Amino acid sequence: SAFLVMDLVPGETLRERLTQGPLPLTVALSIADQLLDVLVSAHAHGIAHRGLAPQHLILEPSGRLRVLDFGGARLRDVTAGSGRVGSFSGPIGYAPPEQVRGYAAPDDPRCDLHAVGAILYHLLCGRRVHEAVTSSEQIARTISAPPPSIGDAAPHLPPAVVAVVDTALRYLPEERWPD
Repeated sequence: SAFLVMDLVPGETLRERLTQGPLPLTVALSIADQLLDVLVSAHAHGIAHRGLAPQHLILEPSGRLRVLDFGGARLRDVTAGSGRVGSFSGPIGYAPPEQVRGYAAPDDPRCDLHAVGAILYHLLCGRRVHEAVTSSEQIARTISAPPPSIGDAAPHLPPAVVAVVDTALRYLPEERWPD
């Protein structure tokens, strides 16, 4: 017999938390810090999540963040190159333009870092980087329009936070943080 054992994780997803509006800066930065710690470990092992979004992040009552759904993750095959390019995977609204187009290498850490920037944008502004009514409109805006600065949407943010989020969300992957 085969069994699947999973943790029962108390808390709420960030998607649920966002229904109450934007999060305070200190809470959002704590979440980003914990998420980046997870990605440092995953990327060091050649794993890119490729599906980061508020619905895949649970904030426990203690404040600890849990990252769920590594089902779309890609493991780098260091002997055979970086894998298949040409298909989109990931939640619309958080994936970078090259991933939506299907051009991103499956293990490119910059896709995950773009998603962290998009999640931070949502956490701090209470809305997605590119607001849209339909999925098609969301895709069109993601692939055709550079992201607006978070400083325009939330002028109260410190310049250093604006710079970090804006760099993570750059349209061209080579202009983003490399890892």
